[in-house]
Amino acid sequence: MIHHYTTIETLAQILKTKRIRFNRLDRVDDMIESKIYGKYDMSKYVFVSCWTLQQEESIPQWHMYTDKMKGVRISLEKNMFNYKPLTKPKNVPDQEHLIEIGTESPIPFEEMWTNDYFIFPIITNKRNLERVVEYVENPFDYYKDIVTISTDIHGVSNMNIKDTIKFGMYKTLDWKFQQEFRFALIIFPSCSIPAGGIYDKQYMDHFPSYLMTSIVNGVAPNISYYDVELSPNAIDNLNVTLGPLNSDSDNIIIEALIEKYSTNGKIRKSSLTGKIRKPIK
Repeated sequence: MIHHYTTIETLAQILKTKRIRFNRLDRVDDMIESKIYGKYDMSKYVFVSCWTLQQEESIPQWHMYTDKMKGVRISLEKNMFNYKPLTKPKNVPDQEHLIEIGTESPIPFEEMWTNDYFIFPIITNKRNLERVVEYVENPFDYYKDIVTISTDIHGVSNMNIKDTIKFGMYKTLDWKFQQEFRFALIIFPSCSIPAGGIYDKQYMDHFPSYLMTSIVNGVAPNISYYDVELSPNAIDNLNVTLGPLNSDSDNIIIEALIEKYSTNGKIRKSSLTGKIRKPIK
């Protein structure tokens, strides 16, 4: 299992919406992550959901991600998202599609490409969605040439983005205590889709240059987070650890949430309960 420390309010939102939030990398707590991508700031296009592989409870993470050690640790299997076969979208000719129809994805085709954003289609491979974070002395070295632009003999510029499955993978040694496991989406800005859909020839000819210009100018997609649907099985079988400094009222709320939204959800006390307290000053 993987684990996520959070507040009671966030637990309620997850259970009610049955979705997990992916936050943009330039908005997470590690400020260095928005500065390691070399000439072009790709952190605006990486959206992450952050978990930990550390099975024993972490006092630092209880402190950092809950309300003063009042909250929950959610534990789920990695295979938590609601993968469904992709269906043929409207306005797509039978012989044309960007992603093989029938391929399973946690995000439907019509949500991958909108007027505001485009989700890079690596999500149909579950392994590409996952990251075991590696902690290195200098993460800048891993990303400095990850985006390059070349110009051909006709003066046409082309952008090459390589190793997208490594986006959001490297952090500095300062964060090693987290033993972080991540899910990551690559989401680029998009422009208005014409009536003919994304396969309109003029649109398809224009989109690559629009995307390249956006990246060069550091234009972020018009969203700061994206929510991905959980599978019913994940909700029905989640495990929740109660915060070590939760009040009885906090725990009553958590128990009510699990009873309402989860069939087989389990709750347990923190291993730190009775061993830690808010300092008396």
